[in-house]
Amino acid sequence: MVQRAMVVWAEKKGTRDLPNPPICARVIVDVRSIDRPLDYAVPDGMSLHVGSLVRVPLRGRSVRGWVVALRSLDDVDENIRNKVLAVKRPLTPVPITNAASLALCEWAAHEYGGSLAAILSWATPAPLPRTSANEQVPPPTQLPTSVSPRRRSGPLASILDAIGGAQPAKAFIRTYPGDNGEEAIMALRSALPSGKCLLVISPSGQQPRLPDDAINISVEPAQKATQAWVRASGATSGVVLAGRHGPLVPIDNLGAVVVTHEHSSTHKDEQAPTLDARVLARELARLHGVPYVAIGPTSPIGNEGVIANAEASGLPVLLATRTRVHEHWPHIEIHDQTTATPGAGRLSERFFVRVRQSVESGGRALVFLNRKGSGRALVCRNCDAVAMCEHCGGLMRPEQDRLVCRDCSFMLPFVACPACGSTDVRLLGMGVNRLATQIGKAFPGVQVLVAAGNNAPLPEPGGILVGTQVAFRHQQKFNLVVLIDPDAELARQSIRGTEHGFHTLIDAVATARPRSLGGHVLVQTRNPSHPALQSLAQADPSHFETAELVERQKQQLPPYRRLLEVSSPSPEAVTALASQLKDHGADVMGPMLAPKPHALALVDRGAWLETMDQTRALALELSHTIQARVRIEADPLDPY
Repeated sequence: MVQRAMVVWAEKKGTRDLPNPPICARVIVDVRSIDRPLDYAVPDGMSLHVGSLVRVPLRGRSVRGWVVALRSLDDVDENIRNKVLAVKRPLTPVPITNAASLALCEWAAHEYGGSLAAILSWATPAPLPRTSANEQVPPPTQLPTSVSPRRRSGPLASILDAIGGAQPAKAFIRTYPGDNGEEAIMALRSALPSGKCLLVISPSGQQPRLPDDAINISVEPAQKATQAWVRASGATSGVVLAGRHGPLVPIDNLGAVVVTHEHSSTHKDEQAPTLDARVLARELARLHGVPYVAIGPTSPIGNEGVIANAEASGLPVLLATRTRVHEHWPHIEIHDQTTATPGAGRLSERFFVRVRQSVESGGRALVFLNRKGSGRALVCRNCDAVAMCEHCGGLMRPEQDRLVCRDCSFMLPFVACPACGSTDVRLLGMGVNRLATQIGKAFPGVQVLVAAGNNAPLPEPGGILVGTQVAFRHQQKFNLVVLIDPDAELARQSIRGTEHGFHTLIDAVATARPRSLGGHVLVQTRNPSHPALQSLAQADPSHFETAELVERQKQQLPPYRRLLEVSSPSPEAVTALASQLKDHGADVMGPMLAPKPHALALVDRGAWLETMDQTRALALELSHTIQARVRIEADPLDPY
């Protein structure tokens, strides 16, 4: 007899005395404000597993939930044992998670101060799978002849040995901008033991081109993505390619976890809880006891901490650099604009020389400016410095006696130019639309296109593309790339602002062809000695990484302490959270009211988990007492 029918009958009779079913399911319901599992009886004949997605009753309505444990009803508190409701039905025959994936979700909920229900919902494919994983995964393609499982040599030898021996290790393969890691991934795959899968996490739009037998969970449309998810959950070999939620896919036969473009900020969710795929991938590899391999031209500042902690715990740390990396970089030209005549504009004489050469030779040119539209910037007449928001990096506009950010509404009193102290300023159009119009007038008859929003056209040979970061999808397509305002990218005042700006410039460089094919990058700057620009000139990102880490250590910024941001529409809620963080020993900046009420906190590593748990608890309390929604954003790029 179905337990739910017995519940309805009992309610009509005015009693809730039910026979004790043998099994009880602990369910995390898809309600973010309920942060604990609820007990539900499992009807006779219903088959459930840990990880099953089910429909359950809750407060007079029906919600979905995830089974996180199964136990005897005798283990339930005696006072509620005969009052538990029953699971209505399973929603899919395929378990959404397995033991390791569930442990990863629970770990992430604590690490990021988030709701377990939110993380499990991201782990759930949509649409839901309707059939079990009975489709056979195609056998892997033949191993490349250049890599032998028995004798390995070259820079990847130690990493391949770790993969082949299924040994836990942390590894980083330094490569060049524009390399999506196809060759390295196929070499890693060739070293996998029989019956093991290689999970590859790549940012959207920068995924490697892999053989047809690779399982791509990021494929469109959604129905095909669900089918790929089912195949991946039952895979016994081969490569599984996924986006930033890929670590949540329940793969039992995991042999190694690979992250490409490790520096990319798109690995991190913007929605709370702000999960970071790089951190999840490392923890997933630890749970399975398999190697974690990062691939990219540079890495987030903080990998040194990962390496140090791994070595301290006896975990092998393996570093490799692709052979002849320097040759794959384009030629980098740094043009010092401090010698230009003040007021001459943002486009230097060198700019027109290089663009004209590109047009006349039939090459494609990208002019990169990371600002949309026709935005007007406040520019110093004396030194051409641009007024930038210290919070988000947006353009500041004058408004009476103050400056207001056009993107986040952050306000500052106008005193003088921070670069030279001059008070003589002017308004100058700085968006890609206005810039494209200016370039079109300078090069009549030449095709000039704009890449902004989701639109990234590719110009014809001899054409020019003026664009924001959306143009980065055209990797290694351009003979000439011009960085119009790299100083603005590097001048953002957030704690990771310079690092994020450097990574953006690396991605811009990746759109240029290698120097052997005539690739050239022109960097217009008023600060040519900046470590980030010197790293580009030397084709060696480690120069910037070392310099930035020294500055971080002086100020005890991440990775030496960890960053936490709390925000809410309610200043009262932010004030309460900031006070609690101070009581727990955090170094709190704020509360600040612009662009919205928020506070930043630097937290010692040892106190992180306790701080996150208590911050989450207070946020839930505030959501009930003062009806204030709180966002918790963790930045644990280097948790351990």
